[in-house]
Amino acid sequence: MISNSKQETANSNLVRWADNLSLFVLCVWVAIIATAILVPLYSDEIATKMMQAAAITNGWKFNTLYPECHSDFLLNIPLSMRPAAFAYEMLYAKATPLGIRIISVVTALCCGALLALAVRWVFSHRRLYLPAMAVVAAITGLGVLPLTLGLARAEQWLVLLLTLFVLFPALVERIARPGQRARRLACLIVFCFAASFFFYSHPKAVFFFPVVIVSACFSFRSRNIALCTVAVVFVLACTVQSVSFSSGATKCEDAPILSGLLASQTTALGMLAKSPTTFVHELFTNLTSAPYAINAYLTFQENYQSDWLPSMNSIAGVPWIALTNVGIKAALALAIWLAVLIPPISVVVALLRRIAGYRAALIATLWIGLLGHLMLYKVWTFYGGSLVVPLAALLMLLCAGVPRWDSRCQMWAAGILAPLFVVFLTSALVFFTTVVPRLVTTVHPVGIGLPNQALSIPTFKFAEQREQVRKFARKCGLEADGARRLVVDNTTYFAFDGLREPLHLAYLNEGNYGADFKGDRMGNLLLKIGVKGIIGQCTFLAPHFEAEALKDGNLCCLKLDESR
Repeated sequence: MISNSKQETANSNLVRWADNLSLFVLCVWVAIIATAILVPLYSDEIATKMMQAAAITNGWKFNTLYPECHSDFLLNIPLSMRPAAFAYEMLYAKATPLGIRIISVVTALCCGALLALAVRWVFSHRRLYLPAMAVVAAITGLGVLPLTLGLARAEQWLVLLLTLFVLFPALVERIARPGQRARRLACLIVFCFAASFFFYSHPKAVFFFPVVIVSACFSFRSRNIALCTVAVVFVLACTVQSVSFSSGATKCEDAPILSGLLASQTTALGMLAKSPTTFVHELFTNLTSAPYAINAYLTFQENYQSDWLPSMNSIAGVPWIALTNVGIKAALALAIWLAVLIPPISVVVALLRRIAGYRAALIATLWIGLLGHLMLYKVWTFYGGSLVVPLAALLMLLCAGVPRWDSRCQMWAAGILAPLFVVFLTSALVFFTTVVPRLVTTVHPVGIGLPNQALSIPTFKFAEQREQVRKFARKCGLEADGARRLVVDNTTYFAFDGLREPLHLAYLNEGNYGADFKGDRMGNLLLKIGVKGIIGQCTFLAPHFEAEALKDGNLCCLKLDESR
């Protein structure tokens, strides 16, 4: 009896300790995500507003920003995606740089809240709620990964909506009771809107269409076969139209260099017919290299890819930071590999134990989507982990709900997870002592834009820089407000109101996407499509344009006319 009492006391103390530590980890994670408000607005985030959030303004057309691919670089938005296009415009069209960053941080926090709901749905044992949530927070809070979660890119919407699709059947069951037809219809409308938003956000969504199909079936099949049919047909329509739409957006017959650059990002499916052995080998190579390629961008570094974060020379040669980076790489690689290897085993166990078919189907389809993404993508960037790592955490969360957890398992889990919490808290210490102070210095830069961060702009200095740019445009003779097909960049886009079909100067740069149109060819192309002027950083301007441009520091302005 005494022995049992001591054991119960020890277990109780362990649970209390684990809960307190878990709460602390969760609070630290929220604080880290909140600091993303300081991250300068990156080029891709601005492109989101130019491309996806101007559908109504552009007559229900999508701005690809690639005139090199199409002389008419606007594509008709498929009917299934128009609800999402409308929502994007309502959300982002009038947003300032600070507004976009606030939206992105709130979206990241909503992702965290939905993942927390997923934890409560997966685990029936109350003692596991907080530790499981803390594990997800610790994995997604390592290094600079949480800052990528706070970027206004498609990845954060994909994570949020995939988590919603995982939970949707359970939510429908609670919201729409039998006989409540109006509520079931409302759930169908919400589901179809979420599917539209999901597939409009990024072509990567196609990898996960089976997840959406499974969610549709289990949300509506037992309630109304007609509603289920509508949901499934709508998802299939979104999938087909998304594939066709993305194919049209990246088809560049007149720009072979750009076409090759875009194609090099992934393994071509056509290779399967030409050389099956080579195709399979490339898929395997992509898969085995992906965890390490992704993690390489998420550690603490002196210089970050594309300078999306300011340089941090103070961390060079600091032993404890280097050791922390080793722990971050190991933890993230382990999380991704577990998400690759464990789900098939969990599905088999779930089927043998006759656990709800919905959970097994979810694990299987989410695993297939993640595996397809890892196997087909050859090139990874600093924001690649913002989709892969949260999905890996979600997959492992679903798999962890399959086995039975007794007290001994809980003790073993606590012992295994303790090192993860140590790595996370050490990473957080590095983050708050080195990254955050450096981010604070970018809030009030001198001049236009950010020094040494040509692809980013400060989030908080919008009003002052806007007036400087507008004054320079007037000096140059550009009537920019309401202009159609004006070439701008990060520093100048927000300075003008009512721009229609704008182009991004960085996407026309000869050293990158504009390599097919060097010299006079780019000028002729811009004149052909009706561009009247260019205003942006001289860094991105082609040499033959720069010679004729009016300059103000690193800003260049140029009017184009037929007499050139």
